[in-house]
Amino acid sequence: MESTPKNPYHDTITDKEQEAIVKFKATLATEKDLVPPSLLEDNDTLICFLRARKCDIAKSKKMIMDYLKWRIDYKVEDIYSNYVLDTI
Repeated sequence: MESTPKNPYHDTITDKEQEAIVKFKATLATEKDLVPPSLLEDNDTLICFLRARKCDIAKSKKMIMDYLKWRIDYKVEDIYSNYVLDTI
């Protein structure tokens, strides 16, 4: 039986980063209209945004909010359901 591969992000999260994740989640939880609840449970994604901004909560929040707005503006969730393949 194969075991589930470990995610390297979980193996290398420092105490400072873990503290930042907790604060980041609390900050994002105030944006209920834009932040899906599933994102608050996704530490892998959150740590990527935090590391991209050196654990600066305000900068990370701006970055992830811009990302979420971009997904809405460009209707990313609708791409597969509305895509029509042209026949040749």
